Amino acid sequence: MVEQTLPEFISQRALYEVRERQSRTYSWTMLLIANVLVETLVNIITAILLFVVWYYPIGLNENAALTGTTNERGGLMLSYVIVFVVYTGTFAYLVMAALTLPEAGGAVANLIYIPALVFCG
Repeated sequence: MVEQTLPEFISQRALYEVRERQSRTYSWTMLLIANVLVETLVNIITAILLFVVWYYPIGLNENAALTGTTNERGGLMLSYVIVFVVYTGTFAYLVMAALTLPEAGGAVANLIYIPALVFCG
């Protein structure tokens, strides 16, 4: 996800630096907050689609049929998928705010993100 959002954010940041910083229409924090909020909404919709095409076709909804907790486990897994996708999106903005080159941002994000997943975040 970092590789997809990084070039767009770099162009928005360059546009902000050229136009908006001189006119002081809005601050850097507002640009960042607006980007994160919009990206969070898109990530939630993406996570729901990802959950539907992943959870049901492989039959994970049948795992809890014996105990009668199918709905609870499905809801918990949906919340895990939403949190994971939103985490990766906000993590991408954390890396992008510090770096200017898309290639370096992708490399640094992968370098930090893989150990975060391996060592349980």
